[in-house]
Amino acid sequence: MILVTGIFDSGVRIGVVEDKSVRLIDVPYFDIPSERYLMQIEKSVGDVGGWEKIDGWRTSTEGESFTSLRGLVTLVNALSALHDVSVSVLVGDSAEVTMGDMPLSPSYSSEPNISKRK
Repeated sequence: MILVTGIFDSGVRIGVVEDKSVRLIDVPYFDIPSERYLMQIEKSVGDVGGWEKIDGWRTSTEGESFTSLRGLVTLVNALSALHDVSVSVLVGDSAEVTMGDMPLSPSYSSEPNISKRK
């Protein structure tokens, strides 16, 4: 089973699939805040029998939402190490993957909206 996660449009996509050629757009969409990503990841993994059933993790490291993307990448880095799961990075909206250079780093498609002190 493959755990798939990523930021897509204004929400997160989290799911466990059998097909290794899955695209991020084919994974269920959840409109949840980043502080609930861990709960949804654990639910998705639990629904298929737990972390011992997960053979790999595919994730996206790109997106516009600074907080959401950083939160997801942090969870991927921590949970993949904790559960000894190899990570591949999804390339765009395709099923193509590259090996993840751990720890992963987010790649933003726009500047983070962070106010600067004057």
